[in-house]
Parts: sequence; C-alpha cells; structure tokens
Amino acid sequence: MSSPVDEEIDLQSIATKVVRYFQRNLRILLVGSLIGALVGFIVFWIIPPVFESQMILTSDSLTNTYGARLSSTLNRLIDEKNADELSRRLSLSAEEAAGLREIEITRLGTDDRSTLLVTVKLRNTDILPRLQTGLINYMQDNEFVRTLLRQREESYKMLIEHVDEELRSLDSLKARLAQGKPVYSVSSGMLLLDPTRIYSEIMELNEKRLTYKRALELLRSIMLIEGFAQFDEPTFPKLKIMLAAGFILGLFTVMVFQALKFLLSKGMAA
Repeated sequence: MSSPVDEEIDLQSIATKVVRYFQRNLRILLVGSLIGALVGFIVFWIIPPVFESQMILTSDSLTNTYGARLSSTLNRLIDEKNADELSRRLSLSAEEAAGLREIEITRLGTDDRSTLLVTVKLRNTDILPRLQTGLINYMQDNEFVRTLLRQREESYKMLIEHVDEELRSLDSLKARLAQGKPVYSVSSGMLLLDPTRIYSEIMELNEKRLTYKRALELLRSIMLIEGFAQFDEPTFPKLKIMLAAGFILGLFTVMVFQALKFLLSKGMAA
C-alpha cells in the first residue's frame, strides 16, 4: 500500500514530465494551436450567420398552450425544410422562409390578459418586418382562434345585455321614486328609500358595461407591444467562441498526433 509521501512523489513526477513535454514540444504545439484558431476563423466566415430577434404580443385570445401549439407546427415545418408551406402560412417567399431556423412562443407573466414573447432565429434579418406581419396574421387566421373568439364574444354580449336589463329596471325605479312610490332594487332585493342608492347602482352597472364593452372591442385584436428589432451581431457563430474552439482543437490534435507517434516508435523499437 502506497503512502501519502509516495503518492505526492508520483504526482510531482507526472507534473514534471508534463512540463518537460510542453517545453520540448512548445513550438509544434503553438503552431498547431494557431492553425486551429485560423481554421476556426475561416469557419466563422464560411458558416452563414444566424440572427435572433424578439417581439411581444398581447391579446385575450392568446394562451400559452395555443402559442406552444403554433410554434411546434412551425418548427416542424422548419425541420422538414418545407419552405413552401412556411411561405404560405407566414406570407413570405419560399426563399425567405428557407432562411428561418427556429420560432419559439412563450408566455410572459401571469396576468389574465395573455402576453407572449415570440423569439425567432433566422438567416436574413431583412425579412423581419414581413415576418412580424405574417406571424400576427397567422395567429389570428386560425379555426381554433375563430371558435374561441366567437364563444367569448357571445359571452360578453350576454353580459352586456344583462347589464342593460338592470339599467332599464333602475330607470323604472327612478320613475317610481319620482312619483313618491316605494321602490325595490331588482339586483339586491332591498327596499331603496335613499335615491343615492339608485344612482350608485346605476354608476356601478355603467362601469361594468364599459368594462365588458372594452373587453369585447379588444377581443379580436392582437396588440403589438414591441416588434422585432434588427441586430447586426449574429447569435451564431461567435468569433471568440470559434477562435477558442479552433485553438483548443488544434492543440488537442497535435497532442494526439504526438502520442500516436510515440506509441508507434515504441512498437517499432520492440
């Protein structure tokens, strides 16, 4: 069983051999690393750049599940390189659609009104304005959304009609009050002796009606909070990363070559 002292001596011996190896082969290691970095630089200029941009949308009709469903469909078309179908759905040319690399739709926050973050990765940033319009239209022109909107529209209309009935009833109560007759609130079932109670209920119902009307008006709209921005620097490839990767790969390649050369020389000597 080796003692801690022996293990320390072995480690020192290994470290010494490693240092001597780098000292003896410093030139070839440096040349290999520089060649690797040069290759990384060349690859950086050869690989078509991929840019990333984001836009933020909000609408009562948008949900996280619906956004995930749409992005899944679009990304599958991208993976299949189905540029024709992508161009049809997003109102782009087939060449422009072929430059798309990824479309991700995620929800922001937990508010009742759904806010979605749309992230795209693409080759050509010149198509961002048309892509923005195409994505918004694609989200709106969908059977699932049309059905959802129709159901919510009917619900809001029923609520507005109910409020209108309540307002008409209160108008009748005001007329009875003007005639000096006892009045009752249909909504609360209470005897109203104070006219201010009637006016208070009318104001509350008008506020409700305004809220429902506003929701109904906004129901069919997808509001653009922030559109796609056109950036000059790509997300991939990164020059620093490509140079570092090339440098390390060149160094590793030279070390492997040196190791194989050493093993072959030992084998021939044997």
